[in-house]
Amino acid sequence: MRADFPPIVILVGVAATICAAMVTLSWVLGPKKVTPYKQSPYECGVAPSGSARERFPIKFYLVAMLFILFDI
Repeated sequence: MRADFPPIVILVGVAATICAAMVTLSWVLGPKKVTPYKQSPYECGVAPSGSARERFPIKFYLVAMLFILFDI
């Protein structure tokens, strides 16, 4: 039973090493040009309006929960 684990551990180690190498190389070799457009928050092309702390009615949450329930 223990003879089955070393190949799996080696495979996971190789996969983790390859993933880490790819992420590190893309971070090191990738372009670093910083522009104000890239630094702005992503809001689907619409300028944000109002506060993020706005209160919503209970009906909104009930409809959202029913949507999730029937969507699943």
